[in-house]
Amino acid sequence: MKSNIILIIALMINGHSYASPNQFNSFLKSSWDEDLRDSPEFAYSIGEKGFADKWSNYGMEGIEQRKQKVRSRYQFLKKFDRSSLPQQDQVNFDLLLSKYEISMKGLSFPNEYFAISQLGGIHTRIPAHLDRLPNKTAADFEIRKKKLLGIPKIVDQSMQVLKKGAEKGITPYHTSIKNVPKQLDGILQGFDKSPITMAYRDRPNAITKKQWIEIRDEAKTIYNQKVLPSFTAFKKFFVNEYLPKSRKKPGLSSLTNYPDWYQHRILQNTTLPLTAKEVHKIGIREVKNLKERMKIEMRAAKHKGDLKSFIRHLKTDPKFFFASEEDLLNHYMITAKKIDMGMPTLFETLPRLPYGIKKIPDYKAPSSPTA
Repeated sequence: MKSNIILIIALMINGHSYASPNQFNSFLKSSWDEDLRDSPEFAYSIGEKGFADKWSNYGMEGIEQRKQKVRSRYQFLKKFDRSSLPQQDQVNFDLLLSKYEISMKGLSFPNEYFAISQLGGIHTRIPAHLDRLPNKTAADFEIRKKKLLGIPKIVDQSMQVLKKGAEKGITPYHTSIKNVPKQLDGILQGFDKSPITMAYRDRPNAITKKQWIEIRDEAKTIYNQKVLPSFTAFKKFFVNEYLPKSRKKPGLSSLTNYPDWYQHRILQNTTLPLTAKEVHKIGIREVKNLKERMKIEMRAAKHKGDLKSFIRHLKTDPKFFFASEEDLLNHYMITAKKIDMGMPTLFETLPRLPYGIKKIPDYKAPSSPTA
């Protein structure tokens, strides 16, 4: 992998163009390997377990490294002779070049300072990732121990990035982060209650009682002496320094030093050269169409009243709700299995990585969108 990266960089420096399918494939492989190495959480989420005991670099150094990757990869693609590739690879090349063209434009905007919200951030990413890790063997818990030891560093890295953003006046809209302190309270629990340490509740069958006591005691010490103080410091910073500096006006347009930021977000999310007004018009049109379709359903249900009363009926009538959280979760699990049964009729190649339905953690649920 390293030799491929060195070759690519060397050719860039010398100003050469590239015209070999092998060079393109080497570029793809080295880029992929580099991304897995630099993003252990992502790597594990797709089944690559070689970096399971590591965390990504959430600090300014890591952010700059990721930006440099965008620049170097874009330069490689710009110099590559597309015509040398087979037709199918030309399609892949075009998609990849388009991705990096958009990413290059995005480097003009400090997106890294929007590193936290009620929907995601270091405070939700850590417990979510730890929840995915296996917890069956002593080796599994050795990886968890290394992860716990690494938490203070990445929490501090995230805090430093947020501090820098606040100094520059680039912070999220207040409403989007106002519930983060409550979410942090949900994490700042004792060892036996925190979502970070859920794996230590029950002893796995493959671990002896003696081993389990040692594993738990060591993890509890790390949690109490390192993890808990780091999140406590983060909450103090967030409540006393960061939240008061959050933006009172919504929308990227309130950040007047970056008038084209929202326009780039449109390009990033749609890949289309649309203006904000054009997107708004599409939204208005689609809402109108949806309302007309809802009226059709309302008439089919023989509802007496207008659309507002029909929506209120759907939101309040007990027959549209499950009797318990367990019933709701079971229904989604059954639905997922029904979907699985139909997948082979729609797709020739199916994902090998399994998935499951889980309850949203209590500390996060109140600020999560409804399903």
